[in-house]
Amino acid sequence: MPSDLQFYLGDKVFVYAGNQTGWITEIKSAGYGMTDVRITLNNGKVIDESILNSTPDTFCLYAYYQLVNTSVAGHYYWADKNVLPSSNPLYHLEKVYFTSVKIKDRNIVITAKRASSGKPVTFKLPITGKLTEQLEKGFYVKDPKKAFPKWPAKVWEKITHQRISIGMTREQVLLSWGYPDDSSSYTSSYAGVEQWIYGNTYLHFYNGILDSWSDY
Repeated sequence: MPSDLQFYLGDKVFVYAGNQTGWITEIKSAGYGMTDVRITLNNGKVIDESILNSTPDTFCLYAYYQLVNTSVAGHYYWADKNVLPSSNPLYHLEKVYFTSVKIKDRNIVITAKRASSGKPVTFKLPITGKLTEQLEKGFYVKDPKKAFPKWPAKVWEKITHQRISIGMTREQVLLSWGYPDDSSSYTSSYAGVEQWIYGNTYLHFYNGILDSWSDY
């Protein structure tokens, strides 16, 4: 039995397919980073699932399932469109209040209320690994604007529309476009030069300030 997965044995789990509950009754190594687990469901049926490395993507501990269902709703969040699926209806850094959060059919189904209009909106976040990964990466739990109160309104307008301009700082570009696909840097006694790559767009920073960019 893989040592980092021993705690799963005997635990209650929630299986995404069919929205079923059961207990892990057997664990064995399958090689190449795979671990096979046997789950006995509440109805007595036995199913076999697999874990790649140490993160299951077909089930989760029932305690995590309860946590998402009971603790995530009832709070304000700010959407990060750089991480959320492109089909998500929220705007970048939009403030929303989660009124309901449920796990169903391999998705986290969220009903929220837009802070700007009070109108309800419902969307799904696919579960692709760790249960709360999409929630943790796709939403801020605190208003980003309060973290940088001295930034001008024009800068925030660009950030919320996911635009960049010469003179923006690294922090401002990160909030607007998210983390780059790749980066490199060079530091001398006179200056620090960085290059951030977003797809075919190359951004160039000079002493932490966006100096130019090129599209290839």
